[in-house]
Amino acid sequence: MDTSVFIVPSEVVKNKDEHVIVLNKIARSVIESVRGGHEKYVFTYQDDRMWDGMRLFL
Repeated sequence: MDTSVFIVPSEVVKNKDEHVIVLNKIARSVIESVRGGHEKYVFTYQDDRMWDGMRLFL
């Protein structure tokens, strides 16, 4: 299966349940277009993460 997901860790979710977001083809293509710009994060601002807790696992 060729599926990509965002995983939001339970520590940063209000109800403390890990949240899995399945990406559609368009979302995946946007992420692939910016991936590799930073060694750890996909979306960055001034070479640092945009917000705490949100990480991308593909």
